[in-house]
Amino acid sequence: NLVKKDAATGKLIAGEKKRTVPPGVVPYFLAMLLVMIVMIGSAPNLGSIAEDKMQRVFEMMLSSVTPFELMAGKVLASLGASLTSSAFYIAGGLLVLWGMAMFNLAPLDLLPWFFIYLIADVVMLSAWSVALGSASATPQDAQHLVFLLILPIMIPMFVMAPVIQQPNGTLAVVMSFLPPFTPVLMLLRQALPGRVPWWQPWVGVVGGIACALAVVWAASRIYRIGILSQGKTPKLPELIRWVFER
Repeated sequence: NLVKKDAATGKLIAGEKKRTVPPGVVPYFLAMLLVMIVMIGSAPNLGSIAEDKMQRVFEMMLSSVTPFELMAGKVLASLGASLTSSAFYIAGGLLVLWGMAMFNLAPLDLLPWFFIYLIADVVMLSAWSVALGSASATPQDAQHLVFLLILPIMIPMFVMAPVIQQPNGTLAVVMSFLPPFTPVLMLLRQALPGRVPWWQPWVGVVGGIACALAVVWAASRIYRIGILSQGKTPKLPELIRWVFER
């Protein structure tokens, strides 16, 4: 603790101990929290859908609901679980910062953005996960397609370091405008010191929501064919053909 002299009485008094945290720590953990919740919420659909398909569970369910309704139910369930878990994690993080007398580091103004990005990312990746699971012949085959699911999450993690160093650099700006990477990288940039131009997050959100809706549409096209298909797991070119097949 620092010692300072009281100007009025001349007595020496103990100064307050200052807690300092590097500027990139809180933004990094906020972005990683988003990554973790999205993966936990969306990835399990890949194996569970493939398992249900192999056991022909959906053949009975399709007599009362449409394929899109089935897919929407899975996506909404993932979204609900992700929102619930994120609320607990954020509440716990805020309590920790308050207990450590570091509540001023809490990015409260970014919480609405966090949940908007979370919703867009979970919807996009959950729909994609359901589609890949429906196209898989077995749960084992589904694991071979997992790289197609985690790619939109892993790429932003690889560029986090340069984005933290230069949040308004060319790489950071360009990557944060690519819809699959927007939720993680735009949130990271907004949490870092140095103002992001006001219009960039809005453009990112619009692009992210549009991408999520496009993925839901494409996933529903794959799902309606894949859920009843049997035999060999299709390759990526065949999945693309399913999207545009009438």
